[in-house]
Amino acid sequence: MKMAAGRPFNKKKPADAAESCLINEAAVKAFGWKSPHEAIGKQIESSMHAGAKTIIGVVKDFHYRSIQFLIEPLFMAISPQQFRCLTLDLNNGDIPRTLAFIKDTWHRQFPDLPFNYTFLDSSLAQLYQDEEKTGQLITLFTVLGIFIACLGLLGLAAFTAQQRTKEIGIRKTLGASTAAVVVMLMKDFTTWVSAGALVAFPLSYWLARKWLQEFPYRIDIGWRPFAASFFLALMISSFTVFFQSIRAAQANPVDSLRYE
Repeated sequence: MKMAAGRPFNKKKPADAAESCLINEAAVKAFGWKSPHEAIGKQIESSMHAGAKTIIGVVKDFHYRSIQFLIEPLFMAISPQQFRCLTLDLNNGDIPRTLAFIKDTWHRQFPDLPFNYTFLDSSLAQLYQDEEKTGQLITLFTVLGIFIACLGLLGLAAFTAQQRTKEIGIRKTLGASTAAVVVMLMKDFTTWVSAGALVAFPLSYWLARKWLQEFPYRIDIGWRPFAASFFLALMISSFTVFFQSIRAAQANPVDSLRYE
């Protein structure tokens, strides 16, 4: 935590534990003070503490809950009787050995209390567990959707090439190159992919904005994700259709003209 005004608690000043408190910038705004410095020296009361506390410092706003919630006014005071856990800073060494040492020390000091621990990064990750699961599900269904779409494109490309066998043979006989035939076959699929993007992008934009509005702190959706997804869709569809188009374009024109 960083100080916006005043000072933090000081172990060398015993009065801090009984008479002092810290608040955040959101609390300063809630009380109607013009600046954090104006709050220093003011006295406030809390239902969880007896008597008034003098504000000795204002901390800068930080997220003590997930970013799904606004930063609300925060009051902090020293209350040893309410301590429920210890926070330890561990080196990136032998973590299992360190935990065993902590557990042994805990049982020596508090033999009647169970030893339970969590890591801070795990606790923070739990705040966004629902979003993580949603993201994983979206990724899974996206991959499945792309795979099914590619199978459909492959089948449609084969069907189109079969339907236009004679046309391909005539074009080849008249001197059309393999590249020209491939471009002709892929042009229709590119057009339909582009048309699908024009339909999907407005709907995707609306759904994404609606979901982001649930968060008080959020990013804005620009055009870059849609441009990237459009080019990715073109690449996937082109790659899927390309080999089938090459196969049809390289077929013997004589066999194509005999096709019934």
